Amino acid sequence: MNHCLQPGAPGRRLVERLVPEATDYVVLKPKHSVFYATPLDTLLFYFRAKTIILTGLTTNACIVASASELYVRDLKVYVPSDCVAALSQQEHRDALELMRKSFAVDTTPSKRVDLRKLVR
Repeated sequence: MNHCLQPGAPGRRLVERLVPEATDYVVLKPKHSVFYATPLDTLLFYFRAKTIILTGLTTNACIVASASELYVRDLKVYVPSDCVAALSQQEHRDALELMRKSFAVDTTPSKRVDLRKLVR
């Protein structure tokens, strides 16, 4: 990550916003699902999580795998359509549709997600 913070590095502004703070929990994800070989299930239980906003890469692999596992844990899942990406637009659209239909995922674009409403 440090190379992304060098002056003039592409994406530096984004990386600066994502640098974890001392009180943040960091979960390293070795495979497609956020639950495979991670302590995430324990953390979500500890924090009594009810709603998850899932972002990242790739929509049709890691995001779908993670969304399905969140769904079977009875968590409300948001995958803002503009905060995930796939290798092609078709794969991206197909994955979003699959998650909406199969896992009740809300794919509202990020600018329209009311974060205050989700905290309740």
